[in-house]
Amino acid sequence: MACHLYLYQVLRGTNNLVFPNSRGQVEWYTDLLRRLCEKEGIPSQFWAHHGNLSKEYREDAEKALKDKSQNATAICTTTLELGIDIGHVKSICQIGSPPSVASLRQRLGRSGRRKDEPAILRGYCIECELTPDSGLSDRIREGLLQMIAMIQLLLEGWFEPPRIKGLHYSTLVQQILSVIAQKGGATAAELWHTLIHQGPFEGIVREDFLSLLRGMGEELLLMQESTGLLLHGEKGENLVNHYDFFAAFVSTEEFRLIVEGKALGSLPIKHILIPGQYLIFAGRRWRVLDVDVEKKVISVKADKGRAPPNTRLFIVQVRLVDLF
Repeated sequence: MACHLYLYQVLRGTNNLVFPNSRGQVEWYTDLLRRLCEKEGIPSQFWAHHGNLSKEYREDAEKALKDKSQNATAICTTTLELGIDIGHVKSICQIGSPPSVASLRQRLGRSGRRKDEPAILRGYCIECELTPDSGLSDRIREGLLQMIAMIQLLLEGWFEPPRIKGLHYSTLVQQILSVIAQKGGATAAELWHTLIHQGPFEGIVREDFLSLLRGMGEELLLMQESTGLLLHGEKGENLVNHYDFFAAFVSTEEFRLIVEGKALGSLPIKHILIPGQYLIFAGRRWRVLDVDVEKKVISVKADKGRAPPNTRLFIVQVRLVDLF
């Protein structure tokens, strides 16, 4: 049975959270589940929730979950993992292995908050059908093994300890080059005082810091004048002068989605869309009417659109009750 059909049978009529681990899959499952509600002629019980949706659309999903007069299931990313009041939910569904055991523990904590009610986790491992050409990962059911291992660790009360006092050398290299660019040069003592003694890299010892500076010099990231002043080397100068040097994260361009003047949210665009194309957003299908590249705006209208491409998958389910 297809995963969305199984989810529809199990979840309808109750309040739940479904975590598929990506915004694309949030949209995929919400669209398919909503269409099943339409097919049966009942109000949709399934809502999308992720960071790219407009605030209004996210709040609609949150209100539906808190409304005791209706049933609602949110298909979501980490936006509903913690911190937002959504009332009571019966179960948590995890599609594929979660990012970490700690994340799975946090998600499960959303369920079973009423007295004498268990916390319920439904885990769905979706694996490709095996063929003679299947690789080792598929043959050993790597996703299933990982899910079982994480659930076992959860049952044992183990989760990843927080990473504190990390050394973060790559960031330190970037900051050394940045300070030199800001001041037009700096001595090793000044860099130590700014970045380590009074800065965020307190875990670095002096010997390692000096070794790092020497290594940066050998790689032509730094050069030293006779006075001891450190400047950018040939490679360091090229890095600092590149437009993305000060960017902390790499992200794709985002376009705002507009329907009849109303904002739907923002959509990361890797390949530009053209009028007439279809997309799934906010758990619905839309047809592109216009694309304004300069303003980064895509105008759309509701449209039943084409069916998503078929995938040959099957499901393995794990259900846990009374974990804590």
